[in-house]
Amino acid sequence: MTPRQLKYFIEIARQLSFTKASAVLHITQPALSRQIQELETTLGVKLFTRSDLGVSLTAAGQLLKERAPKLIEAYRQVSMDVAALAETPAGSLRFGAPPSLCDLVTLPSAREYKSAYPGVKLSIIEASSTELTEHISSGSLDFAIVALSGPTHVFSCTPLLREQMYLASRPGSLTAPARVDPTFLKPLPLVASRQPNALRRLLDETMLEVGGKPQVVLEANAVRILTKASAEGLGHCVLPYSAIAEPVSQRQLEARAVNKLFVTWALLHVRNVEPTPSVVALINTIIAVARKACSDQRWEGLEFLAESMPETRR
Repeated sequence: MTPRQLKYFIEIARQLSFTKASAVLHITQPALSRQIQELETTLGVKLFTRSDLGVSLTAAGQLLKERAPKLIEAYRQVSMDVAALAETPAGSLRFGAPPSLCDLVTLPSAREYKSAYPGVKLSIIEASSTELTEHISSGSLDFAIVALSGPTHVFSCTPLLREQMYLASRPGSLTAPARVDPTFLKPLPLVASRQPNALRRLLDETMLEVGGKPQVVLEANAVRILTKASAEGLGHCVLPYSAIAEPVSQRQLEARAVNKLFVTWALLHVRNVEPTPSVVALINTIIAVARKACSDQRWEGLEFLAESMPETRR
Protein backbone atom coordinates (compact mmCIF):
# COMPACT_ATOMS: atom_id res chain seq x y z
CA MET A 1 0.00 0.00 0.00
CA THR A 2 1.57 3.25 -1.15
CA PRO A 3 0.65 6.92 -0.56
CA ARG A 4 0.00 7.25 -4.30
CA GLN A 5 -2.50 4.39 -4.23
CA LEU A 6 -4.23 5.97 -1.23
CA LYS A 7 -4.38 9.31 -3.04
CA TYR A 8 -5.97 7.61 -6.05
CA PHE A 9 -8.42 5.75 -3.82
CA ILE A 10 -9.50 8.96 -2.05
CA GLU A 11 -10.23 10.72 -5.34
CA ILE A 12 -12.31 7.80 -6.66
CA ALA A 13 -14.18 7.64 -3.35
CA ARG A 14 -14.84 11.37 -3.62
CA GLN A 15 -16.03 11.24 -7.24
CA LEU A 16 -17.59 7.76 -7.13
CA SER A 17 -16.39 7.48 -10.69
CA PHE A 18 -13.17 6.07 -12.14
CA THR A 19 -13.63 8.23 -15.25
CA LYS A 20 -13.98 11.51 -13.31
CA ALA A 21 -11.16 10.58 -10.94
CA SER A 22 -8.79 9.75 -13.78
CA ALA A 23 -9.47 13.20 -15.30
CA VAL A 24 -8.77 14.97 -12.00
CA LEU A 25 -5.63 12.90 -11.35
CA HIS A 26 -4.34 13.18 -14.93
CA ILE A 27 -3.91 9.43 -15.24
CA THR A 28 -5.45 7.01 -17.72
CA GLN A 29 -8.39 5.00 -16.49
CA PRO A 30 -6.71 1.60 -17.08
CA ALA A 31 -3.64 2.71 -15.08
CA LEU A 32 -5.90 3.97 -12.30
CA SER A 33 -7.81 0.68 -12.24
CA ARG A 34 -4.54 -1.27 -11.99
CA GLN A 35 -3.43 0.79 -9.01
CA ILE A 36 -6.71 0.14 -7.21
CA GLN A 37 -6.57 -3.57 -8.04
CA GLU A 38 -3.08 -3.73 -6.54
CA LEU A 39 -4.33 -1.91 -3.44
CA GLU A 40 -7.25 -4.33 -3.09
CA THR A 41 -4.89 -7.29 -3.53
CA THR A 42 -2.56 -5.95 -0.85
CA LEU A 43 -5.42 -5.41 1.60
CA GLY A 44 -7.23 -8.61 0.64
CA VAL A 45 -10.62 -6.90 0.33
CA LYS A 46 -12.78 -5.23 -2.28
CA LEU A 47 -12.98 -1.46 -1.85
CA PHE A 48 -15.55 -0.68 -4.53
CA THR A 49 -18.67 -2.27 -5.92
CA ARG A 50 -19.11 -1.63 -9.64
CA SER A 51 -22.52 -1.74 -11.33
CA ASP A 52 -24.38 -0.22 -14.25
CA LEU A 53 -25.39 2.61 -11.92
CA GLY A 54 -21.79 3.51 -11.15
CA VAL A 55 -19.35 2.91 -8.31
CA SER A 56 -20.07 2.60 -4.60
CA LEU A 57 -17.92 1.93 -1.56
CA THR A 58 -17.92 -1.38 0.25
CA ALA A 59 -17.79 -1.42 4.06
CA ALA A 60 -14.02 -1.85 3.81
CA GLY A 61 -13.86 1.02 1.32
CA GLN A 62 -15.82 3.29 3.65
CA LEU A 63 -13.45 2.51 6.50
CA LEU A 64 -10.41 3.22 4.35
CA LYS A 65 -11.97 6.48 3.13
CA GLU A 66 -12.18 7.65 6.75
CA ARG A 67 -8.62 6.67 7.64
CA ALA A 68 -6.65 7.15 4.40
CA PRO A 69 -6.07 10.92 4.88
CA LYS A 70 -4.47 10.26 8.26
CA LEU A 71 -2.28 7.54 6.75
CA ILE A 72 -1.09 9.90 4.01
CA GLU A 73 -0.38 12.65 6.54
CA ALA A 74 1.53 10.21 8.76
CA TYR A 75 3.66 9.12 5.80
CA ARG A 76 4.30 12.74 4.84
CA GLN A 77 5.23 13.65 8.41
CA VAL A 78 7.67 10.75 8.69
CA SER A 79 9.29 11.80 5.41
CA MET A 80 9.61 15.39 6.64
CA ASP A 81 10.98 14.34 10.04
CA VAL A 82 13.63 12.17 8.42
CA ALA A 83 14.54 14.91 5.95
CA ALA A 84 14.80 17.38 8.83
CA LEU A 85 17.74 15.40 10.19
CA ALA A 86 19.82 16.31 7.18
CA GLU A 87 22.43 19.05 7.56
CA THR A 88 21.74 20.33 4.04
CA PRO A 89 18.25 20.86 2.55
CA ALA A 90 17.34 17.80 0.51
CA GLY A 91 14.40 15.70 -0.59
CA SER A 92 11.24 17.16 -2.11
CA LEU A 93 9.45 20.39 -1.26
CA ARG A 94 5.92 21.32 -2.30
CA PHE A 95 5.43 25.07 -2.20
CA GLY A 96 2.42 27.21 -3.08
CA ALA A 97 2.18 30.90 -3.96
CA PRO A 98 -0.51 33.21 -5.37
CA PRO A 99 -0.21 34.57 -8.92
CA SER A 100 0.39 38.10 -7.55
CA LEU A 101 3.86 37.11 -6.38
CA CYS A 102 5.00 35.35 -9.56
CA ASP A 103 7.25 38.01 -11.12
CA LEU A 104 8.90 39.49 -8.04
CA VAL A 105 8.98 36.50 -5.69
CA THR A 106 8.10 33.05 -6.95
CA LEU A 107 10.25 32.72 -10.06
CA PRO A 108 13.31 34.67 -8.75
CA SER A 109 13.19 32.69 -5.48
CA ALA A 110 12.92 29.36 -7.33
CA ARG A 111 15.91 30.31 -9.47
CA GLU A 112 18.05 31.29 -6.47
CA TYR A 113 16.95 28.29 -4.42
CA LYS A 114 17.64 25.70 -7.12
CA SER A 115 21.06 27.24 -7.68
CA ALA A 116 21.91 26.99 -3.98
CA TYR A 117 20.22 23.63 -3.27
CA PRO A 118 20.18 21.51 -6.45
CA GLY A 119 19.47 18.40 -4.39
CA VAL A 120 15.96 19.58 -3.51
CA LYS A 121 13.15 18.65 -5.87
CA LEU A 122 11.00 21.79 -5.84
CA SER A 123 7.35 21.60 -6.86
CA ILE A 124 5.40 24.87 -7.15
CA ILE A 125 1.64 25.28 -7.26
CA GLU A 126 0.21 28.66 -8.22
CA ALA A 127 -3.32 29.31 -6.97
CA SER A 128 -5.38 31.79 -5.00
CA SER A 129 -4.73 32.09 -1.27
CA THR A 130 -8.09 30.41 -0.60
CA GLU A 131 -7.17 27.42 -2.77
CA LEU A 132 -3.66 27.23 -1.28
CA THR A 133 -5.13 27.09 2.22
CA GLU A 134 -7.24 24.11 1.10
CA HIS A 135 -4.11 22.43 -0.32
CA ILE A 136 -2.33 22.87 3.02
CA SER A 137 -5.33 21.45 4.87
CA SER A 138 -5.46 18.38 2.59
CA GLY A 139 -1.72 17.77 2.88
CA SER A 140 -0.98 18.27 -0.83
CA LEU A 141 1.38 21.18 -0.02
CA ASP A 142 4.12 21.45 2.60
CA PHE A 143 3.67 25.19 2.96
CA ALA A 144 2.45 28.24 1.10
CA ILE A 145 2.65 32.00 1.03
CA VAL A 146 -0.91 33.32 1.36
CA ALA A 147 -2.72 36.61 1.87
CA LEU A 148 -4.15 36.82 5.36
CA SER A 149 -7.86 37.57 5.31
CA GLY A 150 -9.55 35.38 7.86
CA PRO A 151 -9.01 33.02 10.80
CA THR A 152 -5.97 30.73 10.65
CA HIS A 153 -6.31 29.01 14.02
CA VAL A 154 -5.97 25.52 12.53
CA PHE A 155 -2.64 26.42 10.91
CA SER A 156 0.73 27.74 11.93
CA CYS A 157 0.97 31.24 10.49
CA THR A 158 4.06 33.47 10.32
CA PRO A 159 3.55 36.96 8.81
CA LEU A 160 6.41 37.75 6.41
CA LEU A 161 5.53 40.85 4.34
CA ARG A 162 3.01 43.69 4.44
CA GLU A 163 2.26 45.21 1.06
CA GLN A 164 0.46 48.35 -0.02
CA MET A 165 -2.44 47.90 -2.44
CA TYR A 166 -2.53 50.07 -5.56
CA LEU A 167 -5.14 51.34 -7.97
CA ALA A 168 -3.85 50.39 -11.43
CA SER A 169 -5.20 52.13 -14.52
CA ARG A 170 -4.50 52.64 -18.19
CA PRO A 171 -2.07 55.59 -18.45
CA GLY A 172 -3.89 58.90 -18.79
CA SER A 173 -7.31 57.48 -17.94
CA LEU A 174 -7.49 59.16 -14.49
CA THR A 175 -6.69 62.56 -13.06
CA ALA A 176 -5.71 61.87 -9.47
CA PRO A 177 -2.82 62.27 -7.01
CA ALA A 178 -0.21 59.58 -6.36
CA ARG A 179 -2.19 58.43 -3.30
CA VAL A 180 -5.96 58.11 -3.05
CA ASP A 181 -8.40 57.23 -0.28
CA PRO A 182 -10.70 54.19 -0.56
CA THR A 183 -13.64 56.58 -1.11
CA PHE A 184 -12.04 57.53 -4.43
CA LEU A 185 -12.76 53.99 -5.67
CA LYS A 186 -16.53 54.20 -5.13
CA PRO A 187 -17.59 55.38 -8.63
CA LEU A 188 -14.82 53.68 -10.59
CA PRO A 189 -15.52 50.67 -12.84
CA LEU A 190 -13.29 47.90 -11.52
CA VAL A 191 -12.02 44.59 -12.78
CA ALA A 192 -11.52 42.26 -9.82
CA SER A 193 -10.89 38.70 -8.75
CA ARG A 194 -13.81 36.34 -8.37
CA GLN A 195 -14.86 35.27 -4.89
CA PRO A 196 -13.68 33.39 -2.92
CA ASN A 197 -10.42 35.33 -3.10
CA ALA A 198 -8.37 36.91 -0.32
CA LEU A 199 -7.51 40.11 -2.22
CA ARG A 200 -11.12 40.56 -3.32
CA ARG A 201 -12.24 40.08 0.26
CA LEU A 202 -9.84 42.81 1.44
CA LEU A 203 -11.20 45.16 -1.22
CA ASP A 204 -14.84 44.42 -0.37
CA GLU A 205 -14.26 44.86 3.37
CA THR A 206 -12.39 48.14 2.90
CA MET A 207 -15.13 49.54 0.66
CA LEU A 208 -17.76 48.46 3.17
CA GLU A 209 -15.93 50.43 5.88
CA VAL A 210 -16.30 53.64 3.82
CA GLY A 211 -19.96 52.99 3.07
CA GLY A 212 -19.71 51.60 -0.42
CA LYS A 213 -19.01 48.53 -2.50
CA PRO A 214 -16.79 47.92 -5.52
CA GLN A 215 -18.40 48.70 -8.88
CA VAL A 216 -17.12 45.51 -10.51
CA VAL A 217 -17.68 45.35 -14.27
CA LEU A 218 -15.50 42.30 -14.94
CA GLU A 219 -14.42 39.37 -12.77
CA ALA A 220 -11.56 37.00 -13.51
CA ASN A 221 -9.55 34.40 -11.61
CA ALA A 222 -6.19 35.32 -13.15
CA VAL A 223 -4.00 38.33 -12.34
CA ARG A 224 -2.80 38.51 -15.96
CA ILE A 225 -6.37 38.98 -17.16
CA LEU A 226 -7.00 41.72 -14.58
CA THR A 227 -3.87 43.69 -15.48
CA LYS A 228 -4.35 43.33 -19.23
CA ALA A 229 -8.02 44.29 -18.96
CA SER A 230 -7.02 47.41 -17.03
CA ALA A 231 -4.28 48.24 -19.55
CA GLU A 232 -6.89 48.03 -22.32
CA GLY A 233 -9.23 50.39 -20.47
CA LEU A 234 -11.95 47.89 -19.53
CA GLY A 235 -11.76 49.08 -15.93
CA HIS A 236 -9.33 49.74 -13.09
CA CYS A 237 -7.90 47.04 -10.84
CA VAL A 238 -6.83 47.16 -7.18
CA LEU A 239 -3.87 44.88 -6.56
CA PRO A 240 -0.63 44.75 -4.57
CA TYR A 241 2.37 46.26 -6.33
CA SER A 242 3.94 42.81 -6.79
CA ALA A 243 1.09 41.96 -9.18
CA ILE A 244 1.46 45.10 -11.31
CA ALA A 245 5.22 45.77 -11.18
CA GLU A 246 5.90 44.42 -14.68
CA PRO A 247 3.12 46.27 -16.58
CA VAL A 248 3.91 49.45 -14.59
CA SER A 249 7.61 49.21 -15.53
CA GLN A 250 6.56 48.78 -19.18
CA ARG A 251 4.22 51.79 -18.85
CA GLN A 252 1.18 49.70 -19.67
CA LEU A 253 -0.35 50.73 -16.33
CA GLU A 254 0.02 53.62 -13.92
CA ALA A 255 -0.30 53.01 -10.19
CA ARG A 256 -1.68 55.03 -7.28
CA ALA A 257 -1.35 53.85 -3.68
CA VAL A 258 -4.67 53.30 -1.90
CA ASN A 259 -4.51 54.56 1.69
CA LYS A 260 -5.45 52.13 4.47
CA LEU A 261 -5.50 49.17 2.10
CA PHE A 262 -2.77 46.59 2.71
CA VAL A 263 -2.28 42.86 2.26
CA THR A 264 -0.20 40.76 4.64
CA TRP A 265 1.64 37.83 3.07
CA ALA A 266 2.25 35.00 5.53
CA LEU A 267 3.85 31.57 5.70
CA LEU A 268 1.18 28.93 6.28
CA HIS A 269 1.66 25.29 7.20
CA VAL A 270 0.03 22.61 9.33
CA ARG A 271 0.10 23.44 13.03
CA ASN A 272 2.57 21.49 15.19
CA VAL A 273 4.66 20.55 12.15
CA GLU A 274 8.11 22.12 12.39
CA PRO A 275 9.41 23.51 9.09
CA THR A 276 12.24 21.41 7.67
CA PRO A 277 15.61 22.90 6.72
CA SER A 278 14.40 22.88 3.11
CA VAL A 279 11.38 25.02 4.02
CA VAL A 280 13.42 27.41 6.16
CA ALA A 281 15.99 27.82 3.39
CA LEU A 282 13.30 28.64 0.85
CA ILE A 283 11.57 31.16 3.12
CA ASN A 284 14.89 32.91 3.78
CA THR A 285 15.53 32.93 0.03
CA ILE A 286 12.11 34.55 -0.51
CA ILE A 287 12.84 37.25 2.08
CA ALA A 288 16.27 37.93 0.52
CA VAL A 289 14.75 38.16 -2.98
CA ALA A 290 12.08 40.57 -1.71
CA ARG A 291 14.72 42.77 -0.08
CA LYS A 292 16.71 42.92 -3.30
CA ALA A 293 13.61 43.89 -5.28
CA CYS A 294 13.05 46.74 -2.80
CA SER A 295 16.66 47.92 -2.92
CA ASP A 296 16.51 47.87 -6.73
CA GLN A 297 13.35 50.02 -6.49
CA ARG A 298 11.34 47.41 -8.37
CA TRP A 299 8.94 46.78 -5.47
CA GLU A 300 7.13 49.69 -3.86
CA GLY A 301 5.01 49.82 -0.72
CA LEU A 302 6.59 46.85 1.04
CA GLU A 303 7.21 46.35 4.76
CA PHE A 304 9.13 43.37 6.18
CA LEU A 305 7.51 41.65 9.15
CA ALA A 306 10.18 38.93 9.51
CA GLU A 307 13.93 39.37 9.18
CA SER A 308 14.41 35.67 8.53
CA MET A 309 13.14 32.26 9.58
CA PRO A 310 15.09 30.67 12.45
CA GLU A 311 16.89 27.42 11.74
CA THR A 312 15.04 24.30 12.83
CA ARG A 313 16.34 22.19 15.63
CA ARG A 314 17.99 18.91 14.79
